[in-house]
Amino acid sequence: MRNYPVFLLTVFFAANCAMLRLYTRLVAFDPQTGLPLPRRSLWFILFVIICAAALFVAACRYSNAYAEERAQPLRFESKFPTTLCTIGAFMLIGIGILSAVTGRTMLVSVLGEKSIILSAFNIFAGICVVMFVITARGTRGVPNGLPLLAPTCCFAVELVLFYHETGNNPVLALFFTRTLALAFLCLSFVYLAGLSFAVSTPRRCVWLSSLAFVLSVCAVAEGSDLLSILFFAACAVLQGGFLAALEHKANSR
Repeated sequence: MRNYPVFLLTVFFAANCAMLRLYTRLVAFDPQTGLPLPRRSLWFILFVIICAAALFVAACRYSNAYAEERAQPLRFESKFPTTLCTIGAFMLIGIGILSAVTGRTMLVSVLGEKSIILSAFNIFAGICVVMFVITARGTRGVPNGLPLLAPTCCFAVELVLFYHETGNNPVLALFFTRTLALAFLCLSFVYLAGLSFAVSTPRRCVWLSSLAFVLSVCAVAEGSDLLSILFFAACAVLQGGFLAALEHKANSR
């Protein structure tokens, strides 16, 4: 694990952000008046800021490793990122099967035929990620990045339907984390697919994967149902695997 300093700091920062999100969602009530009491999260916020500063310094320290090389496709040369991405992909497939069997998704209002469509998207996205991992680990040529566009379409559909369901809610704090997580998941997979076509850079992919990982972990912390928690947990595992693969590739040069 010494070869993944940015990955470890990102995991540590994501854990602190998730605890902060859980802390801010806890509401205490005055036993006499029944009114909610204000939460003092100053020390928690300062601790998260310190962790963010440490992550930023580490990323700048290793920024020279992520040179702006457009002709370097993503490869899985280590077992650790390969295992993470495989687990995340099979979790996504399992969530799709569970949604198809139960007829429910992480979106409360999406039932019936729409739930089957979303389940098919999740299963297809997981299969495409497994195909990409196999290709990026076994081939000597440039791995095809087209399979990574399937998760992009899946998360884009989830984002549109999720915002359609929660857009009328005036309390932004209840859904902004999951909305940002889905948006950065789309961006991250687009840039990861662009590595195979020399239209992206490892440095941008590292930053986007880190942000998508942190936001997915925070979305897990605020998940209200089991399917939502499992879905964002699978996304976090996937982004962690791609982030570890990018860092291993940079440190191996």
